[in-house]
Amino acid sequence: MVVENFPTNMSLFERAGAASGAYPPAGEVAGNVDFGTTNNVTFYMADNLRGIGTSTTAQGKNSVTNAPSASLGGYTCVTFEGKYKYASAHTGEVGVKYRFYLGQNLINDYNIRRGYAYALTITVSGANSADLRVSITDGNVVVFDRVTEIDEITIEM
Repeated sequence: MVVENFPTNMSLFERAGAASGAYPPAGEVAGNVDFGTTNNVTFYMADNLRGIGTSTTAQGKNSVTNAPSASLGGYTCVTFEGKYKYASAHTGEVGVKYRFYLGQNLINDYNIRRGYAYALTITVSGANSADLRVSITDGNVVVFDRVTEIDEITIEM
């Protein structure tokens, strides 16, 4: 598991005395911390106040169009990669990378505030490439046949 976009500096005062706006500047949010394959992680970090987005779903939080700015760069997120098997009997695996942007909620808040404790429990239930939080890393996905529509048949008796 990797936590991306740690602030590189800490300030003595909240927002370093700034009244509003994203804090710290995007150029000061660059650190990543790799926690390896551990299941439970506790970490401490400085403020990373990126703002409130417009998403109405957890998946939508990963879309740039729902972010407070035109980019998700500098927004703190948790990523982890691995192999997903659809069933234990299957021999094929799908390489996946999951990304969750942190904040007060998993819908639209991208702010990491000082003095708060955030708990994130993640349960993986699939490798759905349509989910914006999931990236298929090896291209090994199931391709379904084209759907054939059958016209309604009316039987009169």
